[in-house]
Amino acid sequence: MLSSRPISFLRRANGSFALIRNHFKIQKLYASTYLKGQESEQINNTIGYFLSQNARQMPYANALKCTHQNVNWSFSTLKKHAEALACGLTELGLRPGDRLALIQGMNTELIVAFLACAKIGAVLVPLPEIKAAKDLTRFIELVRPRVVVSATKIGTKNYYKMIREVVPELSLSELHLPFKSKKFPFCKQILFTDMKEKPKEGTYQLKDYLVYGPFGYYETPLRRIAMELDSTNPGLILFNDKNPDKASSAVYSHKNVLNAGLTIAKALGLKQGDRVMVPKYSTSPTGSIMGNFSAFVSGGVIVYPAEEFSASNTLSLLTKEQCTTLFTEPQDLEELLNHADFSKNTYENLKHVVVCTPLGFDSSTVVGLLGQKLPQVKSYVVSGLEETSGILTINGKLVDNTEVKVVDGSLQVKGPLVATGKWQDIGHVGYETYEDGWVDTKFQRAKIEGNSLIIA
Repeated sequence: MLSSRPISFLRRANGSFALIRNHFKIQKLYASTYLKGQESEQINNTIGYFLSQNARQMPYANALKCTHQNVNWSFSTLKKHAEALACGLTELGLRPGDRLALIQGMNTELIVAFLACAKIGAVLVPLPEIKAAKDLTRFIELVRPRVVVSATKIGTKNYYKMIREVVPELSLSELHLPFKSKKFPFCKQILFTDMKEKPKEGTYQLKDYLVYGPFGYYETPLRRIAMELDSTNPGLILFNDKNPDKASSAVYSHKNVLNAGLTIAKALGLKQGDRVMVPKYSTSPTGSIMGNFSAFVSGGVIVYPAEEFSASNTLSLLTKEQCTTLFTEPQDLEELLNHADFSKNTYENLKHVVVCTPLGFDSSTVVGLLGQKLPQVKSYVVSGLEETSGILTINGKLVDNTEVKVVDGSLQVKGPLVATGKWQDIGHVGYETYEDGWVDTKFQRAKIEGNSLIIA
């Protein structure tokens, strides 16, 4: 029976809470308009299942090219490494729903960690670029990860030194023995990914926790876990700001991530063998969801040009790696188009440039510049909100399987791309949700005219 109270809380099956409003009587007072995208096939599997499916159907097809690490992996190889790390993380005590905080550049460890977490139902939390120990402290307090996986250094930032500063108990530990942090009692292990670095006190090297088996069919530790997972399980948490006190977050399920990738792949017509460059954006939907998983879902190749973004390197490798698709954001696309090295390359294989923007952002200037400099390339402007996995419209058209309505000026959404909620100090909290399943985005600049969603 529905509650007669105007505001109440509903506890979801995954333990999160959603704010429910009773709208039966007061909705008549609001001006409401409605729009629905076309219906099409959706993905209702987990990321781990989809990885196994790709590895069965196209085991030797290229899946990941990381040029600065000299890595060129097939789907079967990517699956092998992801499952090895998943088994190792299980031995370390990571369980479904636990968080793994990740501090990495654009490299193989990034995608392998995500797929490994997905295999065991853990939640990956790639932390934004952290410049100060106080910010790292606040993010760890907020996320409460059981395991932290970090690079020793990225560029000029020394994360080993920063981690030792926020976890001083490491200096009192012995090699390969677990530490006990007074400030972070929930954090049990810290792993560093640099293979050339020697192990440090109280920490582990990631390579030491790659468990390759072999396992019998009924012996693999991942089998039982996989039977308990479904597509609605959370798999990824993203923060939108480097400042933890200003950052808001979104919690994305396996279904959100895969269907966002499928939506982009269908719009672009991506197919097996297409090479998709993702030059940065490991902590935003542009790269971690849309870029990576449009290639993953379509059987394409994810191409990482460098650990840190470099315009000249990106331009050079677009040609050398014969990339067909580039994911970027307006400010970085403008830098690429105006760079001194732009004219040194031919881009003869480049077909699509995907420009990812917040909903309501005017990207006409940079898209016009792209048309002038690369007239043979088709541009796709993907606009969205954090609540919709970063995607709501493509070139102004509402994406498939998504419903929107504007009630009293506020945009509400429903569909497979809508995130499961946000992460706060109290944990996973659902979005403000009405009883018929609509999520209120608080976005106030939208209106619906005919079959179009118009952003004021």
